[in-house]
Amino acid sequence: MGNNNVGLYVLDNSGNTFGANPGTVTIATHDISNSHIIGTFEFTATSFIGSTSYSITQGTFDVYY
Repeated sequence: MGNNNVGLYVLDNSGNTFGANPGTVTIATHDISNSHIIGTFEFTATSFIGSTSYSITQGTFDVYY
């Protein structure tokens, strides 16, 4: 993973975590004066220890920074 941004999917509280294969992030709005960003994302999350994967679609974020 190094210095790259990484998406993670945490299935449950048992520690089942899946890392993102390449996906997309789309910035819908970026209000610099109010430090606010809104967008969407999607990726395929693949198990670190097996072959199980999940398709993460229609993800959204709405963040003040």
